[in-house]
Amino acid sequence: MQNNLTELARIIRHNIVTSTTEAGSGHPSSSLSSVELLTTLMFGGYFFQDLKNPRVMTNDRLVFSKGHAAPLLYSLYAAAGGITQEELMSLRKFGSKIEGHPTPDFKYADVASGSLGMGLSVGLGMALGIKLRAKTGELRSKREPKVFVLMGDSEVAEGQIYEAAEIASFYTVNNLVGILDVNRLGQRGQTMLGWDLQTYQKRFESFGWNAIVIEDGHSIEEIKRAYDTHLSNQEKPTVFIAKTMKGKGVSLLENKDNWHGKAVPKENLEEALTEIGQIDKQLKGSINAPQGSVSAAPRASQHSSGAPTFASPYSTREAYGDALVAIGTTDHNVVVIDGETGNSTFSETFQKAFPDRFFEMYIAEQNMVSDLSMMRSLLNSTVLYPSDPYQTLELIKQANLSESIVYIRTSREKTDVLYKPTDRFKIGGSRVIKESAKDMAVIFAAGITLHESLKAYELLQKEGISLAVVDLYSIKPVDEETVARLAKKYHAVIVAEDHYPYGGIGETVQSVIQKSVLEPVTFTHLCVRKLPHSGAPQELLHFEEIDAAAIVAAVKALK
Repeated sequence: MQNNLTELARIIRHNIVTSTTEAGSGHPSSSLSSVELLTTLMFGGYFFQDLKNPRVMTNDRLVFSKGHAAPLLYSLYAAAGGITQEELMSLRKFGSKIEGHPTPDFKYADVASGSLGMGLSVGLGMALGIKLRAKTGELRSKREPKVFVLMGDSEVAEGQIYEAAEIASFYTVNNLVGILDVNRLGQRGQTMLGWDLQTYQKRFESFGWNAIVIEDGHSIEEIKRAYDTHLSNQEKPTVFIAKTMKGKGVSLLENKDNWHGKAVPKENLEEALTEIGQIDKQLKGSINAPQGSVSAAPRASQHSSGAPTFASPYSTREAYGDALVAIGTTDHNVVVIDGETGNSTFSETFQKAFPDRFFEMYIAEQNMVSDLSMMRSLLNSTVLYPSDPYQTLELIKQANLSESIVYIRTSREKTDVLYKPTDRFKIGGSRVIKESAKDMAVIFAAGITLHESLKAYELLQKEGISLAVVDLYSIKPVDEETVARLAKKYHAVIVAEDHYPYGGIGETVQSVIQKSVLEPVTFTHLCVRKLPHSGAPQELLHFEEIDAAAIVAAVKALK
């Protein structure tokens, strides 16, 4: 095995250099520093994966937190026979799944690497999920699958790494394994700690981890000893902290600054490959296949029975908690995490019903976001803003069945129940609540401002003024057909939202009008334009000029 691993490491190093030079870009130096660590892991009998079925739960998982080392990931799977040499050489070419950073389009990558510092959090979530499956009896395996996370020394300056570390220790996630590649050099020079392995060790130990130093991260013998001794740890998460050299094996790159993200030039390629040495192009590595099976957890039907009922007034955040329980009853895949706000978000309702599927993250919130504009910018994301408890329940059911990222914004205030238990709401839809031949304008709103719009409607009716009111609960994707139809009909559009001018409902509606409506349309945008202050909810709505009075004034200004 020793000679085989040495030969495989040489092949992988060769493939890293040739693929990045062919691409003319990439991060060969960052990839070369981790070769022995990952070659020993995958081909030394420590990593278990069914190459033909990479998504099954019995497999170990491998997360590249230092995603720029993607050429190493691809070269490992080329050496295993998972991808062809031709595929490997398509690195960074348009249309290729062998991209500059791993994405799930590559069948052996579960997640995109994202920004540096996120990988340990992702690995933690996977490891918790595996333990949950094992606890419920769905995972029937002779060994508990492990999650391995490759990290770079530069990224451990990120606070999120240590948030993940403390939570992993708290939940005793002993199937989570970090591999920290300490190659000393970042993008623009030496890292904060350089090769100070002991400080890294003390930091992880202080968070309750089993932290193992590997003095020579290119010695397969030393790496094997460390893995043999410590990968079976049954008490704590484990991290291997290895001293490596950036660009190892290619003197043009090795331990040299200013080579981060740069491929070996074509004129230097032959020299670099000569240094690496002759390779056996027919040699393939073998990855252990896992043994065991997984029973599928039941999925919810779109409209499950036993749905809760709501008495008016009721807040959508309370309905969120009830909805989680409703879908969690029929779908055992539903897991809830919270950032010490369960008694505010009402996720505690789920916690009481299904404590084993609730994970408290405390106030480690780097992965938690709350701004509509941020979520709208994510490719293929869905953004929903319900205004009613029944609508909330229905949209959460829809979200549970969706394959995309779904963000649902709920409101704190108790508001009137607008809909019936039998009402259905689809993603990408809207609901016209008020419309008549006498309307002088249409208002689009969602959440708390929809209720203010309905108050304004009643006030205007008393003065003989009519207004169409639309619940635009699906912000992305938006109901373009309804928005365009009503904009053409009235030529006067108002948007009221409790959000800043950018990235919310207003910009969404405007984009539809610009694309689909040729005639002039008067557009009025009521939104948050002042710095927030403390105060009662109704005071703040009035202060920001997004309450019923402001809406009435906006409608009258159209005359």
